[in-house]
Amino acid sequence: MTTKTRAATRYLLLEQWQSLWQALVWGLGLFIGLPFIISLLTGNLAHFSWLTTFRNFGIGYIWALFTFVMALLNYDHFKLFIQSGLSRKILYRARLWTLAIISLLGTLVVTSYGIIFWGASRYLSYSAYGLYSQHFGSFGLNLGSALLFGWLGYCFIGLIGMVIGSIASLLTKSQQKLTLAAIPVLGTLLLLLLIHLFSRLPENYHFDGVVQVVYFIAGHADQTGYFNPTVPLLSLVIVDGLLAAAAYPLMQRLHVK
Repeated sequence: MTTKTRAATRYLLLEQWQSLWQALVWGLGLFIGLPFIISLLTGNLAHFSWLTTFRNFGIGYIWALFTFVMALLNYDHFKLFIQSGLSRKILYRARLWTLAIISLLGTLVVTSYGIIFWGASRYLSYSAYGLYSQHFGSFGLNLGSALLFGWLGYCFIGLIGMVIGSIASLLTKSQQKLTLAAIPVLGTLLLLLLIHLFSRLPENYHFDGVVQVVYFIAGHADQTGYFNPTVPLLSLVIVDGLLAAAAYPLMQRLHVK
């Protein structure tokens, strides 16, 4: 990492760290403070459980949404970096480093939070890694694989945000509004088209090939009944790499408006 890239990454991390604390505070108020106030006002405080409330605190969803939104907001950083004499390549590298660090931090925080309030084995079973939580005979391997799975997952969410944000930054405001209006319409038309196509298929038509492909990508279950995380992890690595590669030329085409 060059000196300029390190400085740019540090700036982005400090900025996102401040926004992250605000997001977590709002999340605590919404998922924990609000239920307590409602129980207090309705006279059901005797039935209020702090443990259950903290267990239901969706810190993983908040972190995922934060990662996506921060990656989506691309233009303001680009404008600031360009005006400061930093290149688009430095911005791209700094955003990737920032995303990787924020995703890793989120994985560690969310996993630690879940283990504290649910217990290690129970949390792994209830998490997004649940299908693979008992594949390895060693708890350490299962936990390590779950951490890698979570990190790649957060990177995937952030990279989608980077790609969408870069595309949106290339459009004018009128084009952005038109795109936002057209997406739901086109999505509805696509859904109706798919329903029409599927309704015209023969009743005895089978999707065995599609099912087998999806089953393979998800990780074929072995004799233990648990899925193998190897293929999903490799798939995430490949998809994350493709998204990162797609974001680069988009960010190179950004210009100050």
